[in-house]
Amino acid sequence: MKGQAFSIFRMTVLVVTSALVFSTKTQAGPEGGVIVGGSGTIQQHNLTTTIHQNSSSLAIDWNSFNISKDESVNFLQPGSTSIALNRILDLSASQIHGQINANGQVVRVLGVKSCLLLISLYSLSSWLDPYA
Repeated sequence: MKGQAFSIFRMTVLVVTSALVFSTKTQAGPEGGVIVGGSGTIQQHNLTTTIHQNSSSLAIDWNSFNISKDESVNFLQPGSTSIALNRILDLSASQIHGQINANGQVVRVLGVKSCLLLISLYSLSSWLDPYA
């Protein structure tokens, strides 16, 4: 009985150790990025994610958008008026502890409903004249 309990303990330690070793994150920051509008590329290397934006506007769907303290996400955009819309499909709040760098505008929204709300608010604010 003692030998069997020790074997189960050793197996549990082995499984937990294996899970920790194989779950170590090797990619930087956001995961599952797919460009769904505009033109650009996404590259991930070590702790850096780089988005090369070729069009003035870009839309990306991400499975998650988390950045740990040593990671960075760089948006290389055509100009200061360029905009990158990042829709995060994960229902959990993003954890941003690292850096997001951009020479244009970067917007992060949670899911489809947030995109529609953002577009509606923008349309409404563009329509309203505060000086009327």
